[in-house]
Amino acid sequence: MRDESKVNFEIIRNNFASGEPSRVVEIVRGRAAAERAVEKHDRRLTQAEREAGWGHFLQKTGLKPGTDPKLATRIRMMESSRRR
Repeated sequence: MRDESKVNFEIIRNNFASGEPSRVVEIVRGRAAAERAVEKHDRRLTQAEREAGWGHFLQKTGLKPGTDPKLATRIRMMESSRRR
């Protein structure tokens, strides 16, 4: 397996049940840090949010850690619309 300690990941909040638009909540470097961040964000969900289908996942990105999550979300949406 390739070393992913230097790869950047977006932590994305998503509603897996309803398909509501997802948003970037954080960008981190390294798979291990990204997996910990997903767990941290998932622990912060309320029971009602979990029951409604909210959760987090990670995705590789070229954006740097510290990038504003709102900007990262806009970039992600623009890239997504270009792929369609």
